[in-house]
Amino acid sequence: MSLPSFESIYGQPALWKSLKQGFENGSAVHAFLFVGDRGSGKRTAALVCAAAVLCEGADKPCGACKACKQVFEGVHPDLVRVGAGGGIAVVRSLQETMRTKPYESKRRAILLEDAQLLTQDAQNALLKTLEEPQEGNVLFLLCSQLEGLLPTVQSRCRLIR
Repeated sequence: MSLPSFESIYGQPALWKSLKQGFENGSAVHAFLFVGDRGSGKRTAALVCAAAVLCEGADKPCGACKACKQVFEGVHPDLVRVGAGGGIAVVRSLQETMRTKPYESKRRAILLEDAQLLTQDAQNALLKTLEEPQEGNVLFLLCSQLEGLLPTVQSRCRLIR
């Protein structure tokens, strides 16, 4: 079974090529916002990007290294996946995690699923993290309804529909 890659994502080939190059040359931004309906593939696309962040190979994500395999198995220690249902407590916990060094990799990938469910207080707390990111952390916010996020949160992420 082959692991997902940028090439396996359907549609927008120029976008995925641009993202792949950004991860390979280290110019990718620190926060991404994936927006789409349930079942649109945003989680898979975010996982491909997370694998690119944590990949040990030159062609990111290579799909062959230990890190890539761990990401898609859901067991990489530097891949943090959380749901937004816990509100501000989730954001505070993420901020604490981001202050520590990654376990195995040079970087950490954080997937915040259903970001539109964050309360306004939680989103305001998240703003500090987005404005002053801790080095070595890359955030991937997944959202099914963009209207649920504050414009200030949206503006600090690279939007991917």
